[in-house]
Amino acid sequence: MSKEDFRFIGSPTHTSVNTGPQYWAYRQGIADGGMGTGIEGGYAPMMQGVLNSSLSNPLGVGGDYCRAAIFSTNAGSNTGAYQYGWCGLINLATGSGGGDYPVTTSPAAGTLISYSLRSFVRIDGSIGDNPGYVGSWIGVTAKSKTMPAGGDNEETNDDDFYSTLKAAMSGYNVALSTCNHLGLDGITSPTGANTGVTTVPRLVFFSQMMDDTNNTTPGSSTGSVCAGTYAFDTWYHIRMDVIPALGQDTVKVYTADITDTIGSETWTLVNTTVIGGAADYYRPWDDTTNHCVGFSFGSNVGKPATSDLPHDTYIDRWQFFTKDIS
Repeated sequence: MSKEDFRFIGSPTHTSVNTGPQYWAYRQGIADGGMGTGIEGGYAPMMQGVLNSSLSNPLGVGGDYCRAAIFSTNAGSNTGAYQYGWCGLINLATGSGGGDYPVTTSPAAGTLISYSLRSFVRIDGSIGDNPGYVGSWIGVTAKSKTMPAGGDNEETNDDDFYSTLKAAMSGYNVALSTCNHLGLDGITSPTGANTGVTTVPRLVFFSQMMDDTNNTTPGSSTGSVCAGTYAFDTWYHIRMDVIPALGQDTVKVYTADITDTIGSETWTLVNTTVIGGAADYYRPWDDTTNHCVGFSFGSNVGKPATSDLPHDTYIDRWQFFTKDIS
């Protein structure tokens, strides 16, 4: 696939933010086509190319280059008085996913098309001297918010798409993460020492309220931690299947060994979530404003100020499959 097969949207950045995750996003926005005169948050989701062989524990089955968000860029001193964050969403264009994508009719109408998203993901960094004050995530997304018509590289603070400082994203999400996410761990508004985890990355599933990812009402979002042990500076192969049924979706999460041949993996089930049709975070299949697939990533630095570096995120070999299970 090429850049033209994807749509990009990102939260705003600002020229005055010269530390933390926003600085990387601002500078990368210039490199990827932004004019460098404003916020340009919609260009950074293209990420930057990093030579796989240049990484510790490189991905042997990956391409020559992976995509990366080096959030630690110019972040040696996060001395601002405010919490900094940035996130981006990448959707597969509606004409680039085959004849069964996107699904626009409901199971009640007899349409049962399952989605399967797969990718290699990685987070580099360390917990640092102030555990919990920094966090990043990267992972796959299904049934995410449809982007505005008329162009790519949009930027917005619209809660329909994401809530940056709550590490919340539209759709169903499976991510390797060092963030605390809205609706996970009982935390409704991650901030300060609750911005990130205090030990090692984890693989998580999360989903926030449809069309209002900032909503903190109890029950409006959900999340769970997947089985398995995860570490910094290490690649993982993840998979999310979204299986429709009348009145509910089942989301299954798998991992596979990174040395498995692509297409012949041995997948291990690490999490199952059933989302009932009455839940605030359920996305109806016939809702044409919430029917995309793709991937997302982001990073937050909590307040008070911390000298710890934001964690860098990487992705490679993103794949998408559909299957008619009618």
